[in-house]
Amino acid sequence: MSYSLDPIVVDATAFVGDPRTWLAAQARAHSLRWALIHADDGVNWGELRDDGLHLSYDAFPNHAPKLHARTLLRARLFSATGELLLWRTASRWQARLVNGQGEPKLTQQHILWGDQVEDTKDGFALLCEGREGLRHAVPLPLANLDKEKGERVVLEVQRSADVDTDKQAYIKLSWISSLTTHAFAVVNPSK
Repeated sequence: MSYSLDPIVVDATAFVGDPRTWLAAQARAHSLRWALIHADDGVNWGELRDDGLHLSYDAFPNHAPKLHARTLLRARLFSATGELLLWRTASRWQARLVNGQGEPKLTQQHILWGDQVEDTKDGFALLCEGREGLRHAVPLPLANLDKEKGERVVLEVQRSADVDTDKQAYIKLSWISSLTTHAFAVVNPSK
């Protein structure tokens, strides 16, 4: 297998003191563009830019939580080159880096919630869907999504397969590689 799976040492003092700076430094060091951060109080999306890590909280503070190490559960920094996953255990922070370049893999697209753009700000599109009132802001400069073409925001996930001793194929490793849009076939059952 040509991918690498490497542990990342997390300086807990530096991370807890300023998680945004730590995440931005890791993204720069490993050429990772996007962030998906899950916390006790919600989800933050992010994008690494020349001036630092921009978060959905910055653009839409009513629809994303402020980034705090004490509420963070896990964070993923990702791009086509690989993914860094950071997570909290009972006693410490751990991280691993997947470098998936050149690896033969399966690509899956996971459709994200939100079929219309409600607002845009600072390169983020606030997505909404239905009447539930739930929203999230993805770091994509979208003016709208073309519903007639079935356009949706998707996460592309890479999966590396292997064969076990019984010659059964299995998914050995998965990692997020991209945040993009994709047009899906629209099925209209009334026609």
